[in-house]
Amino acid sequence: MSHTVWIIDDDNSIRWVLEKALARADILCESYASADLMLQRLEYDTPAVVVSDIRMPGTDGMALLSRLQELSPELPAMRAVGYRQAIEHLDGVTDAATFRDRAIFATRQLAKRQITWLRSEHDARAFEPDAPGLAAAVEAAVVDFIGRTAMARHG
Repeated sequence: MSHTVWIIDDDNSIRWVLEKALARADILCESYASADLMLQRLEYDTPAVVVSDIRMPGTDGMALLSRLQELSPELPAMRAVGYRQAIEHLDGVTDAATFRDRAIFATRQLAKRQITWLRSEHDARAFEPDAPGLAAAVEAAVVDFIGRTAMARHG
C-alpha cells in the first residue's frame, strides 16, 4: 500500500491546485484525469487517501466510490453536499432561488446524518462559520487529516 494521496479529476486546473496544496504540506500525491486510469493503477497499489470529483466522463465519482469500497473498505470517506444543486443551477436547469432551497434542504439532510456519526468520533473538529480566517483553518484541518490518514495507513 502506498502512503500517497490520489487525486482524480478530469479538470486539469483542479488537479494542479490540489497537487500544489498537498506539496506545500509535504504530502505525496498522484493525480489522474479519469477514474478509469486510477482503477488501472489500483491493480498495483492502494492509496492512503482518494480525493475524487463526482462528475467525470467514463466512470464517475460515485461509481468509483462504490468500486473503492468493494476493493478497499478501510479507505476513509468524506462527502460534500450542494454540488449537484450548484451544477443544475450553473447548467441553467434551475433558477437561483430553487438552487438555494434545494442546497439548504440537502445540507440539512446531511447534517442530521452527520450529527449522529460525529457523536461517535472522538477527534471530530468544529468550526465557527463566522470566525475570521475560517477558510485557512478548514484548509489546514483538511490537510492535517489527509496527512494523518496517509501516515496511519502507511505506518
